Amino acid sequence: MTVGAGLRAENYVVRRKSNVTNQQRSDYFNLFPAFNVLYRPNSIINIIGTYSRKIGIPSFSQYDPNNTGYYDAFSSSVGNPLLKPNFYDNAELKVTVLDYIQISFSLSHSQFLNLTEVSVEPNSVQLLSSYKTYNNVNGYTAFAALPVPFAFFTKGLKMLDEPIEVDKMSFLYLYANYTKSVISGYNYQQKNKGFVTFGVYSQFVLPGKIRLNVDYYITSKGIFQIYEFYRNRTSFDVVLSRDFFDKKLRVSLSAEDIFNMDQSSTRLLFPSVSMSSYNKVDTRVIRAKVSYSFGRVEKKQDVDLGIPDKSKSMNE
Repeated sequence: MTVGAGLRAENYVVRRKSNVTNQQRSDYFNLFPAFNVLYRPNSIINIIGTYSRKIGIPSFSQYDPNNTGYYDAFSSSVGNPLLKPNFYDNAELKVTVLDYIQISFSLSHSQFLNLTEVSVEPNSVQLLSSYKTYNNVNGYTAFAALPVPFAFFTKGLKMLDEPIEVDKMSFLYLYANYTKSVISGYNYQQKNKGFVTFGVYSQFVLPGKIRLNVDYYITSKGIFQIYEFYRNRTSFDVVLSRDFFDKKLRVSLSAEDIFNMDQSSTRLLFPSVSMSSYNKVDTRVIRAKVSYSFGRVEKKQDVDLGIPDKSKSMNE
């Protein structure tokens, strides 16, 4: 068993001034521990446990959105000077078998979390956007991955006894991820269901030492924090590459998001208003790339020429 631990102390001070007579100051002194444990019950199974505590500081635009907010007859933004820093407690348990199969579960607890809040005043048509501090936010994640080398079907478990060179082997890497977040006291306007991501990454070694890499994933509909993703998100990438001169020169041709399906469609539901947004950037790209590695540059050690340092001798 291997155990590691660390501790960091941090004092976070916030000073806010809205006018000459209204000033506020907040002091947050906290300790941020970190632990990790590695346990090997046998030669093929690794059990890894980690814990860490982190802080997330609100951005300036959340305190004062005057430079980033949108203002017109139908929308306005206001800052919240009372926002608190986000504190995260993260814990993870991971099990690996033969350094291939991986299963992990993680829990993230946020004492405070600052998120968007939108409201409409009675008898008004103007949306008012701001930020609100939510308490006790929990996030749950489960992850599983299964690499499938094609040599397994011809050599069986004997392939594990041979040196593994990833660049020279054909394989499939299958993975799945489930994520759900729960905010205590938040009034969900619809069923709070997590979302699932399925993906496959593959490599095929072709004649002429050419590698073909294919990457595909799809994410289901679901809710993250207070944001509802009401459309599936997916992407499909293909890369052809070859190395030359002992892997110093690499030439590749890639097609990213071939079907142009990588987009984000989200919805925010509040008691008095519903907001939907669609974000699509130009992710379908054809790219040709040539790169050359000059190797690692190491700093030369000082060579002792036997000449005394006069400045040092004068100080002494």
